[in-house]
Amino acid sequence: MEASDVADQALSNSVVSTSELEEWKEILHESKSGDGQIPAHKLEGDAYVEAVRADVRAELEAAGYPDAPTRVIEVYSDSDCSRSSS
Repeated sequence: MEASDVADQALSNSVVSTSELEEWKEILHESKSGDGQIPAHKLEGDAYVEAVRADVRAELEAAGYPDAPTRVIEVYSDSDCSRSSS
């Protein structure tokens, strides 16, 4: 199986747990925020994408494709948000 097939399968099967999401939110907050505040919705979305990337990297490594500095794992996401008036 080629690396792209492994990555596609890993992407399709990735499940992000609450603990993974919280861990990534903390990592991103510490690394990106500096003195500024990151909007909660952006932090949540970015953390989710990073958790999925980590799943893809782990599956690639398990299939014999270790991570490399030149590897780019692109994960595209779209969040639909709504605001209800209460």
